[in-house]
Amino acid sequence: MSLDWVTRNERYFISGNKQGLVRLYDTRDNRIMWELGGDAASPLKDTRIMTICCSPVESTFICSVELPAQTVGKLLLFDIKTKKLERALTLDSNQVGAVASCCTFNHNGQLLLAGCSDGSVRIFDLRRSDCIDSWTAHQGETLAIQLTADFTSCYSLGSDGKLCQRSLNQSGQAVWEASLHNCPPLRNLAVPHGQLFAFDPPGSHVLTCGLNGGNIYQICGTGLNCMLELGGHRSPTLAVDWAIANHCGTCVTASSGDGKIKVSTLLIP
Repeated sequence: MSLDWVTRNERYFISGNKQGLVRLYDTRDNRIMWELGGDAASPLKDTRIMTICCSPVESTFICSVELPAQTVGKLLLFDIKTKKLERALTLDSNQVGAVASCCTFNHNGQLLLAGCSDGSVRIFDLRRSDCIDSWTAHQGETLAIQLTADFTSCYSLGSDGKLCQRSLNQSGQAVWEASLHNCPPLRNLAVPHGQLFAFDPPGSHVLTCGLNGGNIYQICGTGLNCMLELGGHRSPTLAVDWAIANHCGTCVTASSGDGKIKVSTLLIP
C-alpha cells in the first residue's frame, strides 16, 4: 500500500501492506531486516496500512493505519532501530472512518501534515503530540500533499480533481486552486496510488497524472496553465516523478491499468 526510503540512506526502505504488516528492507543484501504487525500484541494488529512517511532528521517513521473496528484512523510513530511505538495520534473527526491518506514532515521533523479522507489537512506538533491546525481542502478525500521549498505553504491534490496551494502562515488560507485538465477519476481508487504530482526543481512547473499519461502545467500567480500532455499510456496514470540532470528533464509516469512505466526526456533551453 505504501513505502518510503529511510532518510539519507539509499540502502533501506520501509513498506506497509493491507494486512497491517510493516517491513524494513535492505536493498544491498536483498533481505527483510525486520517485520512489525505479525503478532497479537502488535499495535498494528487488525489494521490496514494507508501510508508510511520517514522523518527527515530522526530515526523514526509515521504509519497511518485504518482500524475497521473503530470510528477514526490513527497515526503511529515508530522508532526504526528499536521497532517500538513512540506515540499514537488520533484523528479527531466528525466523519466516521476518517483516516490519513497521505503525510509529510516539515524540514526539522517537528511538524507532520496529514491529508485525510474527509477532505481535510491536519497539522500535528510531534513535540506535543497534538493537532495544532486543520482546514478543509477538498470535497472528498485528500490524496496527496507536498510542502513548498520554503515550507510556508503546501500543495494538496484531492479526489475532486483539484490541486490547491494553501498558506501555512495564515491557517490554510487559499493561495490558489485549479481543476486539473484530463484528470483520471480519483474518487474511490481501487488500487494503491503513488506520487500523484511532482514539481521540477525550480518549482515553476508541475507534472500530474492524466487519463493517458502525464500532464505538465506551468504555475502562475493564480493557478495553472496546461503546457504539455505526455501521453503514452492506455489507461490512467497513478504515479509520477520528475528529475533534472545534464540539461534534460526526466519525467516518469506509471499506470497499473496497462502495467507500464514510461520515461520521457524533456530538453531544457
